[in-house]
Amino acid sequence: MAYGVGIFSVWWIFRLGRYLPDILDNLIVISANLAPIAGGIISFYRLCKEEQQN
Repeated sequence: MAYGVGIFSVWWIFRLGRYLPDILDNLIVISANLAPIAGGIISFYRLCKEEQQN
């Protein structure tokens, strides 16, 4: 499975080579926007997990 994903990723990188800088910029912006949300979800998950153990 991972092997197939690797080949697919490489194919996309070659296919989108000229668009890659724009895509990377977009991914960085999206990641920056999602990071606080992901952090909140992880914190909430840990909180729930600790409460279940107690």
